[in-house]
Parts: sequence; structure tokens; C-alpha cells
Amino acid sequence: MKTKTIALLMVISVAPLICWIFVPFWVPAVLGPPAYEWLDTSSGPVIITIALLLLPFVVGGFIFFGMFFGASAPLRRATRETRRVLATGRPAKAVVKRISESSLGATVTINDQPYLNLTLEIHDEYSDPYVVSFDTIVPRAEVPQVQPGAEIAVKVDPMDPEKVAIVWS
Repeated sequence: MKTKTIALLMVISVAPLICWIFVPFWVPAVLGPPAYEWLDTSSGPVIITIALLLLPFVVGGFIFFGMFFGASAPLRRATRETRRVLATGRPAKAVVKRISESSLGATVTINDQPYLNLTLEIHDEYSDPYVVSFDTIVPRAEVPQVQPGAEIAVKVDPMDPEKVAIVWS
């Protein structure tokens, strides 16, 4: 997701809270004394009022959690895929051809670790050398070793050689 979209969704998720805070003040001001008539002994208007006061939290919660889990879904999927390739992949060597910002088009860090796009030339005993490009989290301590021309250990998915995971030391 783009930064502007995430910022807009965050503002929208806070808006119901602002409405909830100010509704008790502006409803009586607009409707006058009849707005307080629900304070009699009947429970219907009380339930409706409580439901209307909780509605912004429910809507805001859906927006906030949808934004959070929707934006992080590709990263969670990539992490799951990386673990699978590390567990079942065949070992290979790779030469770093290029290192750049992630395909998201911005400098991204996750837990203070850079999320970068790597272009690697894969050398394994099962095929001719080929080039693959993917986004991955590079541990800060490993950044000096991941420079153009460096050779690093990787694991390649036997079913799809385009899926590669770096074996960090």
C-alpha cells in the first residue's frame, strides 16, 4: 500500500472515536430538550443509544484491523514462503548482481532491518546460471556481505527455481 493510502485509512479509523466523543454534546444542542426524553424508565432508547455510541468503535475497528492485516499480508505470505524454501529447498550459490530499494519504491525497514530488492545470479548443479530478483529483509549485520559481486549461500525451491531464500549465517 502507498503511504498516502495508509495515512488516509489511519485518519478514517480515528474519525469514529472523534464522533463518539462529540455526539453526546451536539445531539442535545441540535434536538433540544426532547433529546433527553429517553432518560425515562423505558430501556429501548437506552439500548439504541448505547448501540449508536458503540457503532463508531466497531466501524473504526474494522477499518483499522483491515488496514493493518491487509497491508501486512504480502509480508506475512513472503515470510511463510521463505521458511518453506529454507526447510525444503536445495542448496545453491548466488552472486549478487544488484541491490536496491524494495519493489514498493521506497526505503522500507522492518524491525530496523532493511527490506531490499536483490538481483541474484543463481548457480546450482541442476541448471544453467539464471537471474532472479526478489524483495527480502536483510539483517543489518549482513548488509556488508550483500554487495554486488559477493557470493552468498541460498536455497532454491525444487518445484519453482524462481523462489529463492538466502541462508544467513
